[in-house]
Amino acid sequence: MIDGEAEAIANAKQAAQASNGFINLVRRAIEQAWILPASATNQLRAVVRIQLLPTGELVSARIIESSGDGVFDRSVLQAVERAAPFRELRELPLAAQSQFREFNLDFNPKDVRR
Repeated sequence: MIDGEAEAIANAKQAAQASNGFINLVRRAIEQAWILPASATNQLRAVVRIQLLPTGELVSARIIESSGDGVFDRSVLQAVERAAPFRELRELPLAAQSQFREFNLDFNPKDVRR
């Protein structure tokens, strides 16, 4: 293997690890800020699209797959707003930063770790 290839592979692995860490960090911060409504059941699920500035500040959060329960969906959006900004985005390698300027997160009460 050529040195450049080995370095590229190592950099890709490092970026992947940092990316996974960032998503987990964002998910955990949102879960901690999430106030589950009394109507929340484990069958409810919402997918939110999150857009961030390079600084990690929230540009927008919108439901792209509704749970069918407006109160539940609003609780997810409010949790994202309370958890932001996600300044750790600035610590990611540049290639990974652009990947996480816009991403989806899936929320279901049974997945919440408190």
